[in-house]
Amino acid sequence: MRAIHLSHDRYKLMDCACDLARRFGLELPPGLLAWEEKRKYEKKKLEPTLAERAQAEKSGIAPDERREEITEAFEQADSAEAFRAALVERSYILARGDRRGLVIVDEQGDVHSLTRYIKGQRAKDVRARLPALDPDDLPDVEQAKALIRERRDKEKQARGEGEKSGDTGGEDMFAPQRKALERHLAKLQRRRRLALTSDEQALLIRQQQERLAVHAAQLRESSGLLFRARSAVAALIGRTPGLRSVLCPLQAMTGLDPKVRHEKERVALLGRHFREKEDIERNKRMLMRVEVRERQALERKMMMVRRRLAANNDMLTDEFSGAAQALAGPQDHVERTKAPVELRLSEQFNDAGEFAEGMKEVLREDHFGERGEKPPEERQRRARKPRRRRGHKR
Repeated sequence: MRAIHLSHDRYKLMDCACDLARRFGLELPPGLLAWEEKRKYEKKKLEPTLAERAQAEKSGIAPDERREEITEAFEQADSAEAFRAALVERSYILARGDRRGLVIVDEQGDVHSLTRYIKGQRAKDVRARLPALDPDDLPDVEQAKALIRERRDKEKQARGEGEKSGDTGGEDMFAPQRKALERHLAKLQRRRRLALTSDEQALLIRQQQERLAVHAAQLRESSGLLFRARSAVAALIGRTPGLRSVLCPLQAMTGLDPKVRHEKERVALLGRHFREKEDIERNKRMLMRVEVRERQALERKMMMVRRRLAANNDMLTDEFSGAAQALAGPQDHVERTKAPVELRLSEQFNDAGEFAEGMKEVLREDHFGERGEKPPEERQRRARKPRRRRGHKR
């Protein structure tokens, strides 16, 4: 007979009560209903951790967006290899974790837990769905990061070759906006640094004037008769042991020695100047951190714009490919059957044709609108239209 440690037994009992109630159709009390809503594996939206927030700030991808992508790949895949291929299409690599069984490495080299980024699935359900994956066949985290770096280097090399050949792709589209934002940000940061520098120079000039004023006042006071008399009395008390033991506390409380008072004034002035300089240095450090965050925010903004543009391009590509297939399919069918076109066209062909004709009209309007001209049909129509004669009707 042995004792087995059961950690969090009340939590497990409440989970068991909720499962039994759902299985047998029983009504849960309010306390168990609230507990059931708090269970993490059934929550649709998990609260991001500090590490996930930092990764989102660096990559510009929110944890919920990443969770949607990985969950979609998991639900669409019918096998383990299909799931790996779907992750590769979304720029992720499935790897073998050091502490967990399976992890995901993104484009920035950050490591994410697989079970945490699949919504509505427990860890055992994910493992049961992917039984064919052998952890020994998967790369570890370091190997996955090396693969990502290699892929990134290839993309940079291909982008550089494209720039040399004149084909810059979508990056050239953002160059003017990026340069404009960078110029605006640099101008704003330069203005703030200039204001802080002017404040620092004004502070240094004021502190120097205060030190000179205090030194001149103390020098003028030390040349007076009263100052010399009080200094002589204080020196006498300090040299005489009997007087020192009796009058030294009284001298300290009343400030009889003016030299001690001058020293305290100088120390207080230097302390205040030191604190003011520390405030300026603190403002400099804060300004540097703000500038770094602003540059990071600019990078995140451009990355999000690129991702949205890529998603829109994929959507447009799918629409154009669907329209092209719809156009090609019925035409081949018409040529094979040699039947009248009006009787063989389908609704899909008509929709695709209208979409293609509409896109042609939009492109023509954009082309002539940018050049400030009218289309040829508009010019011909205006030329054929008779002019109305001005004047009174007879």
